[in-house]
Amino acid sequence: DSMTTENLREEIVSALKRDASNDDLLAIVLRHKARGTDQKATYAALECARMEMGCNEADDENNPLCERLEDIIDRLCGFCPQADAIWESSLSEAHGE
Repeated sequence: DSMTTENLREEIVSALKRDASNDDLLAIVLRHKARGTDQKATYAALECARMEMGCNEADDENNPLCERLEDIIDRLCGFCPQADAIWESSLSEAHGE
């Protein structure tokens, strides 16, 4: 639901603002996954966090926080080795594409 997505987005943004590691970010995502947040809702929350952090700005390419967030988004979407994937299926498979 939207409240869960909002909570996840807020948690991710505040974690990034306190310079959270990849493992910290992953732990937040996994905790929400365990509570039943699905892959699509998780992706939406992380995308919102990415926009909020200004990670889509061209001059922000070298921001380590954005790199960490994008790494988690890749793992969420399945753009990574299978062992690193957060969900069994890639996001495109989850949408039945």
